[in-house]
Amino acid sequence: MKKNLVAALSLIVLLASCSSYSSAVGIDGKRVIEVSNLEDPEGLEGLEYLLAYSTNFVRAKLVSVELFDLSTSTYELRYEVAENYAGYAVGEITVYEDFVEGRDIIGGEAHLMLFGYDNLYYPHAIYTSIDKDFYVQKGTPAKIGGREYSLEQLIEEAQKAEASGDFGKRCRDYNAAPSGNMSLQSISPLSGSLGLEEAYREADVVLEVVLGSEHQVNKYVSDYTIVEASTVKSTQAYAGGYAGGDIIALPPGLEQNVPYWILLKENTGGGFGPFSREFYAVPAKSLESIDQMDEDPTDQIVK
Repeated sequence: MKKNLVAALSLIVLLASCSSYSSAVGIDGKRVIEVSNLEDPEGLEGLEYLLAYSTNFVRAKLVSVELFDLSTSTYELRYEVAENYAGYAVGEITVYEDFVEGRDIIGGEAHLMLFGYDNLYYPHAIYTSIDKDFYVQKGTPAKIGGREYSLEQLIEEAQKAEASGDFGKRCRDYNAAPSGNMSLQSISPLSGSLGLEEAYREADVVLEVVLGSEHQVNKYVSDYTIVEASTVKSTQAYAGGYAGGDIIALPPGLEQNVPYWILLKENTGGGFGPFSREFYAVPAKSLESIDQMDEDPTDQIVK
């Protein structure tokens, strides 16, 4: 049964592929961040490890929090970025976390060491903490890898790592094909400027599917059972394909028993994900004229 892996947005699994952390509160009440380097091929540990797996270090103000996924106790927290220490996040960011007691005060500030990436099923970049207990304030040192750091020292070390290219070096090229996940740097604004005909020409794969039952996974993604599927256009690299009974992840609220065209593109990992946020699933009837266009010799037309 084929299924786009983004459907559940499992943050725990996602971060496990990128880093390994545990944390606790020391006997003096200070926050202690214990770092494990078992999954790092170069043996990085302590703060060096933490910085290598972060894409952003920010000071931000919490503006809203709501339960996102009851089954995994995941919360969606929106922050206004007040200051970028390393990496760059503009305006409002959305962070997904297991609930952290005491950090849900609207208007409260937090210093966040984050891993961020884009997923085209979501209308915004997705951020989550490298360690959900990383919470450092002025005057309250953090112990990382057996060494204490003040906030000022952490900022200095992060900025040095960014200048040398070491900040985020382990996640910079993150790409989990074919779920549509990609590094923040890999999203091109070009797709948003394309019309439907241009998007069809630029897409590597176009599928036609008739959707059946829908199971909404969260407010951005639903799982649909495919009733019928065929390939309208593909490249030689595409070895996939869907059939009746398979599951496909798409935005909620699509009609049943109506044919849709799904536009996909090949990503840097060699898999295929959504072409753009504008063209997840397009009603086939709106593409009848495009279907008559001259095709590339490598395209496969299935009627």
